Amino acid sequence: MSGFHSQSSSVISTTSGLDSGSIELDSNSTTTTTAASSVSGYNPWAGHLGYLTSAQEESLDKFKKLLQEARLYVPASTKDGEEKEASHDDPTLLRFLRARRFDPSKALKQFSDTEAWRKKYDVDKLYAEFEMEEFESSKRYYPRWTGRRDKGGRPVYVYRLSSIEPFTKEIHAVSDERRYQRIIVLYELMVRFVAPLCSYAPHSDGRNLSEKPSISQLSTNGDASAPTLNETANMNGTTAAQQDSSSSSSAHPDSHGYGTGPPITSTVSIIDLANISLSSLWSLRSHLQEASKLANANYPETLHAIVVVNVPGWWGKIWGLVKNWFDEYTRNKIHILSAEQCRSTDPQKNTIFALIDKENVPKQYGGTLEWEFEDEPKFEDMDVSDRTVNEEANGGQKTTSSEGVAHVLKKEWEASPKTAKKEEWNGGMPRGPWVFDLSAKKVDGERVRKLI
Repeated sequence: MSGFHSQSSSVISTTSGLDSGSIELDSNSTTTTTAASSVSGYNPWAGHLGYLTSAQEESLDKFKKLLQEARLYVPASTKDGEEKEASHDDPTLLRFLRARRFDPSKALKQFSDTEAWRKKYDVDKLYAEFEMEEFESSKRYYPRWTGRRDKGGRPVYVYRLSSIEPFTKEIHAVSDERRYQRIIVLYELMVRFVAPLCSYAPHSDGRNLSEKPSISQLSTNGDASAPTLNETANMNGTTAAQQDSSSSSSAHPDSHGYGTGPPITSTVSIIDLANISLSSLWSLRSHLQEASKLANANYPETLHAIVVVNVPGWWGKIWGLVKNWFDEYTRNKIHILSAEQCRSTDPQKNTIFALIDKENVPKQYGGTLEWEFEDEPKFEDMDVSDRTVNEEANGGQKTTSSEGVAHVLKKEWEASPKTAKKEEWNGGMPRGPWVFDLSAKKVDGERVRKLI
């Protein structure tokens, strides 16, 4: 079974519904604008578990039947009183459906291709046996999780290109195949560990906040397979304003056992272009394109939004070329901030603060979080009071709201019977095989639930 299959064992980074403004960048300028028109009643969770319309649920059922017929899906079952999970969870299946406008036949094609890809690269074995030293080194070249989440509970990543520039030669020192394998392993870590952790940690759907992101009309133009914002909110003929009232058995995600909010299947990334030269960016183009292509093909609907900051003066001249590194659907999720917008903490001007609370934004981007790109994740003080944690690790004690997820994770790490050699607890994040053990198929979801 592939690692991306089960929400209890997986969920992820790169393509989900965007609930902020689409960005238009003039080819001769670095100034960005947000379209003024808004979609009244838009639900950013439309098409997600817990917010499905009756028509979408029918599409999900049909998709499962098609997958069963193709021997790509095994439903949950009970035998001799023992429950067996489905081979793939609903949040994973819904990612493929959203990517194909809830067309089961088109979703089947992409799903089948992804299964073939996973078998070709033996993804589960690659992930389980990847060398930890190389894994730790590889993290320097890709977006890093801050340990914080956006207003809807999605993990917030930062990618500062100037920090990876010194490693350009090192990145290309290995074969193309090995570099590709590194990207796979890091995506799998996000799918198997980060996203489930964020799903089971308390969070809301982000729509009851006083400051909401502005909503603008998106257009996919060149990508016929990806839904526009209106189409996402209006899938199968249901208007955005009707989303909540028309949801049937998915009326509330809590009933599905995914914590206090919708299952998290996508990420938010801040891309920092400070102190990066044109030649350096060009030398990294294959590195960036490779990761984007892999995600679009095999991890659909896992990017919620990208916010680009500290844009250099030459950016406007090459944007017409750079934007072709990404498909149209992904481009509609990219917010490029001007210098003036970067200086503002007004959510109506700076997309970062429309998406993320100030305390979860690193200081260098206007927030209050003490976090640098080289740092390990710094976990927020998640409210985990009255939730029983792993009894073996905590003696049956319950966490308090002041303990947070880092406290619980560390206790689990310390008590892990499979960690014979205690790897370093570095900056609030466990290292070594324990992370892989936690995220193993049919293990991580249950253990994450116990953790928080």
